Amino acid sequence: LLYSNPSCKTVVFRLFAESGIGIRKCDEITAPNVAARCIPSTLNSGLSLTKYMKRMKLSFTSTVPSLIIKRGMLEVIPDIKAEVDDNDGYARISHTHESLIMTDGCGLISREALDEVYSRYTYNLEQRCILLGKFNAIRYSAASSCPFSSFQGRIGGIKGMFVVDDNLNGVKIQCRHSQLKYDVPMTKKFAIPPYENDDDDTLYNTIEIKEWDTPPPHHAYLSQNTIQLLEERGVPKEFFLSLAKKEIDELNSAREDYELLMTKYKARKCYRR
Repeated sequence: LLYSNPSCKTVVFRLFAESGIGIRKCDEITAPNVAARCIPSTLNSGLSLTKYMKRMKLSFTSTVPSLIIKRGMLEVIPDIKAEVDDNDGYARISHTHESLIMTDGCGLISREALDEVYSRYTYNLEQRCILLGKFNAIRYSAASSCPFSSFQGRIGGIKGMFVVDDNLNGVKIQCRHSQLKYDVPMTKKFAIPPYENDDDDTLYNTIEIKEWDTPPPHHAYLSQNTIQLLEERGVPKEFFLSLAKKEIDELNSAREDYELLMTKYKARKCYRR
């Protein structure tokens, strides 16, 4: 059904039983038909073989189903893009094709939708654990509100992070163009002209959770992208220079202070875990 050959890793083959012991005659299905259900060929004729295999792997990651999306809940919004000004080095919001995507793979979800997702997730996770006899695997208890602010998951051919946005009202999910990995009937409806098939399918319309963010938050590092975002939001460049100077001064002091040296070493070792 599928194979992959990641760099520096063993080749992985995914086998699929089309028929045999334990499979009823009415449940028999061929591997090509399964692949066609995952990525409809009529909607994705432009995918190369290499990209097709990469996209197909998304259908076989371990996830837990949650909320089934109804009409009006999902919308596609453009990515936030930026260009670096050659004159002063600052990033500026832009919408040109060549600009950097600052929201690559990151969508938005309303608080009400996040609570619904979490409620369905905990129920389905509990049912799965009961079915498999893994009662100790239930980590999250049902709650009236979700304790997390984001999750990694997929919705049909949409994949990436979804972060809560309290400015959204009702049960609303917003995905960005950078999250669309391949087309399914649901996402094809946003095309111009729209896809005319109105059939809703839970295979494509279900929010599947890969992983929640982990509280409390871990230590984060500044990167080129985050510095550009912070500068765009008004943080002066002098602030980042002061952080760098402070770190250099502490490293110089640690050369003569063993306790300070070990403290910084243990902190850096902890951050990398």
